[in-house]
Amino acid sequence: MDDKLFSYKDRSIGEWLKKVADGSVGLPTFQRSYVWTEKDKIGDYLTALLQERPTGVFLILETDSGKEFKWRPLRGVDSNSGKIQELILDGQQRMTSLWEAVSGKNKDTYYLRIGDFGNIQLRQSIVEWPKSVRESKEWSNAQEAFAAGVIPLSILIDPDIDDRKRIWEWCRKVYPDKADDARELESTIANQIRRKFLDQRTIHYCTLPAATSREDAINIFVQSNQSSVRVTEFDIAVALATDESEGEEDLRDRIDTFNQQSPVIRHYLRSSATEEGLSELGHWMLMAGCLSHINVAPQKNRFEKLIRNLSETAPAIGSKLDEFLKSVENALEIHADYGALTRSTLPTFPSVHVLAGLDERLRAFCQKNPSRSDRRLVNKLFKTYIWRAFITNRYDVQANDRLYRDFEGLKTCLEKIGKNCQPDLSDLPPIFDNNQHPILDKEALACLDEGKTIGWIKTSSRQGRSIVALTLFLGRAVDWATGRKFTNNWVRDLEIKGALHRHHVFPKALLKENGFSFEQINHGLNGVVLSENSNKSFSKADPHEYLQSLLNEENGPSEKELKCWVESHLVPYDVLMSKDSVESRYRIFIERRAQLVAEKFRTLTQSPV
Repeated sequence: MDDKLFSYKDRSIGEWLKKVADGSVGLPTFQRSYVWTEKDKIGDYLTALLQERPTGVFLILETDSGKEFKWRPLRGVDSNSGKIQELILDGQQRMTSLWEAVSGKNKDTYYLRIGDFGNIQLRQSIVEWPKSVRESKEWSNAQEAFAAGVIPLSILIDPDIDDRKRIWEWCRKVYPDKADDARELESTIANQIRRKFLDQRTIHYCTLPAATSREDAINIFVQSNQSSVRVTEFDIAVALATDESEGEEDLRDRIDTFNQQSPVIRHYLRSSATEEGLSELGHWMLMAGCLSHINVAPQKNRFEKLIRNLSETAPAIGSKLDEFLKSVENALEIHADYGALTRSTLPTFPSVHVLAGLDERLRAFCQKNPSRSDRRLVNKLFKTYIWRAFITNRYDVQANDRLYRDFEGLKTCLEKIGKNCQPDLSDLPPIFDNNQHPILDKEALACLDEGKTIGWIKTSSRQGRSIVALTLFLGRAVDWATGRKFTNNWVRDLEIKGALHRHHVFPKALLKENGFSFEQINHGLNGVVLSENSNKSFSKADPHEYLQSLLNEENGPSEKELKCWVESHLVPYDVLMSKDSVESRYRIFIERRAQLVAEKFRTLTQSPV
């Protein structure tokens, strides 16, 4: 797009609010909901406007009756007149906050602290709100508010009547028996506050012309949007593919309903209670739908096609979407069986999308092929696939194209097993190729060289998380301080509470004192999951010290029990209890644990054929 088509302008707050009220300024439907609920954030923004501090530039798309995009008015605006002229691409949260505070549409009333009505200094004024029940009762009374030196912002403008009626009504309440004093106060507020704030204070904005293509507008929007709502590929695809905004909300309602009823999915969303969490779930659903329904590699430019395809071909699109969501849930349940119990213990998402795409075929296979040997072969095939997805580099690049090829390969294997009871090696998808995608061996796992270490288990490191998933999958992992087994339910409960800690076997401070770098200290093999209480009880002590303290407790474990507890995480107990130097023990510990983990990885990823 030609940069010359951009133009920068400014507009008074009063002009902005008039355009919002009459419906000539609105929002494209791919904008997500208004989410500024923190009074501090709203108050700070309004104060910045009053004090003429920088508040950011709005991004506006000029439009010809919204012909390129479906649109809706801002929250709290009744008008949907159809004379739309501008769409807010960036600035929804700020503009809605301003509109609701000044028009009185917000459930909370915001007050402007004036101080001295005889010498009003807007640049020194601040916006406040009642912070107690008593304060609210006082300030709802005009005389009490005036005595406190505050006025409600909501009297400055009436969106239905463009005059000073609200100001006058408030002033009459301040001076119910003194019309002259009320008139003088009304004049002061109108000229010294309303005029300066609404007519003289401006907000800068950048405009894109109506000729801007849909693709350019969306790309610019995604790149520049700085609001607290991250607009996703799912949001845009749904907005563009849905004929009416009600259809879009119906789809979101279905996703929200499914999420609320699912005992599984909430453990894998960034935040299950937000629009972003629902968009994330919707994205997974579309990924699976591209594979299973239109048989293409899932990409953002195909999401819109999928939704339109469903709308045109499925008489009950809702039931089909529910099937896609159920497929995602089933795929996550399978991954939970392999130690990926939560989002932070799931090494990678492409395998979830593949299994969700194959879910319907897997269920059909089980119905048509009751043979135990067939099912065992299928279980082995998919177990091997999942672990290869966890610990190989298959999806580090070109993930969508590669997961589609693996989807096709696994689909072929299912068909061959159903017909011949056995696929051959040529049927296996590329992820099973050891030459292209080798399994992590002892040397790769144990490497302490800068830039080559396995990432820390709490970060998004696929390899680090694979180590945690492995220990949970083996089903023996217990909490070191209590001996309590890490069951699926307990792990998830701890994670929800923020009490599933990632413990440094050799504490950070100890290793730093002995010359190890940040990367070496946070090596994935130096981490295990423990409960918060256990992790904190060990503090910064040397591992042989904190383990010995457990043995010294009156009701503590025997050494045999403690050894089993420690080794349940594939951690060599004897190395930790050694009295050698920290540097020597740490290097030996990494090598020994690497060997234990590598042996398990090798067993789990052997060819199923």
